[in-house]
Amino acid sequence: MQAQKYKARTTSVKYFKFLLLYFFLASVLIMGNYYVSDYLSKPFTLIDFFVICIFAIVAIIIVIVMEHFTKRLGHIRYIYKLLLFIPAFILASIIVGLSLGEIIVIE
Repeated sequence: MQAQKYKARTTSVKYFKFLLLYFFLASVLIMGNYYVSDYLSKPFTLIDFFVICIFAIVAIIIVIVMEHFTKRLGHIRYIYKLLLFIPAFILASIIVGLSLGEIIVIE
């Protein structure tokens, strides 16, 4: 009985850690997209191409690091990953939008 309670606690902590990791991932990617979009203009130039390449490289590195951290959590079923990523993305969108002043604009 005691071992079963411990396993349930570690499983819920594992899901919470996964949620926090993907909240961080979504926050970083949304903020990166917000700041990179300022450098992209209508006539597509070589500078725009370099900005996109640099952002893609940084995003790939972040995803690789996040994948390394999620592997340390152990096996999580794909449906649980999807169900945890959706609220993490929504929460990250709201918090980043509030912190950047895009949701509620105070003038």
